[in-house]
Amino acid sequence: MKTIVKRISREGAKALGCILPVLLSLAPVARADINLEDIKPDGFARGVVFTVDKYTGTEALTGFPVLVRISATAVSGFTYSDMMFPSTGDDIAFVAADGAALAYDIDTWNPNGTSLVWVRIPSMENETQFAMYYRSSKSGKDLNSANPFSDYVGVWHLNETGNGEVSIADAGPNLLVATAGSKSLAKTDGAIGGARQITTARAKEDKAIKVTATAAALDALNTLGRDFSVSFWARPIGTIDNGGSGIGYDGLIGRKSAATTAAWEMQVTDNPKKVRFWTSQTSDSGFTVTGEIFNFAKDTWGKLDVVYTYTNTANQSTPQQITAYWNGVKTYGPDAPSGNKSVEQGSLTLAIGGYAGSAERPFLGDMDEVRVSTLVPSADWIKADYDQENDAAFLVAGTVQEFVELPKPVGALSLLDSGAAFAQFGGSISSLGGEATAADVLVRVWPTDDASAPDEWTTLATGLAAGDSFVGIITNLVPQTDYTYEIKAVNNLSEPYDSDIAADSFTTSGAGAAGTGGDAKRVGDSIVHTFVYNPDAEDGYYDFVPPSYATRVEALVVAGGGAGGYYGGGGGGAGGLVYNEVLGVTGGATYTVRVGAGGTASATVTAYGTDGGDSSITGAGLSVTAIGGGAGGNGNQNNNTTTRAGKSGGSGGGSTSGDSSPGSPEDSSQGRTGGAGLLSGNNVFGGGGGGAGGAGGSVSNGNTMSGGSGGDGVELSISGTTTYYAGGGGGGGSQSGSPGGGGRG
Repeated sequence: MKTIVKRISREGAKALGCILPVLLSLAPVARADINLEDIKPDGFARGVVFTVDKYTGTEALTGFPVLVRISATAVSGFTYSDMMFPSTGDDIAFVAADGAALAYDIDTWNPNGTSLVWVRIPSMENETQFAMYYRSSKSGKDLNSANPFSDYVGVWHLNETGNGEVSIADAGPNLLVATAGSKSLAKTDGAIGGARQITTARAKEDKAIKVTATAAALDALNTLGRDFSVSFWARPIGTIDNGGSGIGYDGLIGRKSAATTAAWEMQVTDNPKKVRFWTSQTSDSGFTVTGEIFNFAKDTWGKLDVVYTYTNTANQSTPQQITAYWNGVKTYGPDAPSGNKSVEQGSLTLAIGGYAGSAERPFLGDMDEVRVSTLVPSADWIKADYDQENDAAFLVAGTVQEFVELPKPVGALSLLDSGAAFAQFGGSISSLGGEATAADVLVRVWPTDDASAPDEWTTLATGLAAGDSFVGIITNLVPQTDYTYEIKAVNNLSEPYDSDIAADSFTTSGAGAAGTGGDAKRVGDSIVHTFVYNPDAEDGYYDFVPPSYATRVEALVVAGGGAGGYYGGGGGGAGGLVYNEVLGVTGGATYTVRVGAGGTASATVTAYGTDGGDSSITGAGLSVTAIGGGAGGNGNQNNNTTTRAGKSGGSGGGSTSGDSSPGSPEDSSQGRTGGAGLLSGNNVFGGGGGGAGGAGGSVSNGNTMSGGSGGDGVELSISGTTTYYAGGGGGGGSQSGSPGGGGRG
């Protein structure tokens, strides 16, 4: 009965004669929407049904990419703020009526307006239904990561922003990334979301979009041979001039680089209402011109589909035929160009909106949604593709349905790295869940051979807000052992909720053997190699070879300290300090360790002491350097007013006693400034202390004879004992020779 009622609406009542009153008295059968609850993927809290409503074809379209428009106005009950990832759309998924996850591609994501997504439908007819789900810690790509344009050679949405040589993404499976010409213009409003403006004025400039002719790209493009199709939207914004300017036959798309090149191309010419097709001509005399068959009107978007086919695929003596469709309706062909058998591909790049060869003949206008394919689409396919892109009512959205949702936190949590005795975890929290204001990250790690996970969890991070990232390390693991881990986030609600648990396994490396170099000793599960300055070593250089299993080391590099100043001078700055908790290395590679010497003091007021030497680790792509400490400035002797300012160094040189400005570090990440000294008239009262992990002390009392204290070093326990490293030297006192206070380190 449903089919008969459809026939009435299409063919007219008179075709049924006297039966008409009886049929019209019967109510049509209501469409039964798919049950969202039955096919909902786990973890998704919202869902909505989409229905194809204006497909007029008679065949079922296989693998058809349908355009889904998502917005608060297009989908009743939908708001972006209700999503877990509203800024990216990562938590959407699409499911067929039978529950199978569908492949999709986000063309445009606009959390302040309409988003566009292409969804591959296995078999599409009118009233075909599928569902969209969202609000989840999962992504639809986790359910189906296939490319929805798997049947295409290249798909370019052309919605990138920026002028000039902008990279143009390919949404198809071959990743044929294109590059806009050096003079190309910016994004503009398109027929479908954003589009690329090729040019707005006549100029022989490089404005075409070209696919780089790599070997892989050519292999993909050369599949466009005997049977293939091309489609795109175009909007002319000027009049084609084939006359005095010397510019005409604007390139739309193709692989021709010259009139004598054997390849294919489409051009727009004359007024501009004509499109002409070049095929495998070797001269300009054999091209095919369509005639004035398109309403290619100025400032108006139109869609062109061109299909190249053989009428007899077994006999190449039959010329290739061209069929063209304008706005979904066949307007040309099938027709065969004279004197040619097939379209040749050659070895040329693909050009969009211009000429494949030189910078001439850019299309005067805008282009959008360019596709090339080995598909030979039917008239039904081409009409449906135009209809859905031109009319948002082609696809109808139902009302969003809500499912039970737990206020649980959502995050991306994972193992980042592991070594012989440690495992490093990290990630981020995207949502806290419900009214929660913070979340903690917990992990448990156990030998895989154990029967079950331990009851206790170890806290890796606390008090995380939405958007926060973290890194945490578990130590004391056994080398060369299989481990399993689970990691989760827990929010701070009065009845806290856990996130989904991320679980996997890993194997610790090595047997915990030491590498070579320096003084090596075991500290807990770690092996510590210590290198100290040795005047007998050539320039303080040593070799360090990490064990073969090592991928990371914990490294502390401290440079030599600077010399103190002469006669009430400033204290020497400590050597720079660089500490890296996880530094990447190559097991078995040789690294050069340099230990910088301390500076040598001056014996006169007119000469500087020397700076400390740099310390470093280099080799196998690694370079870490701590800068030597600066020498302290000199004071003035009795009535001699000659002073010298402190030098900059890794931790800042001590200041001169005659200058109120403190010494500053060459690299502020490696140390602090020195303190300021004090000069009263011709009398020296004391030099400022050298900078270090903490700033050097200044002399503030004009009656003191003592110098300022050196800055405290940095407190670390890398050696197994808590120690201060890189403390600054104290400033010198005045006439009585009172010393300055030393810094810890």
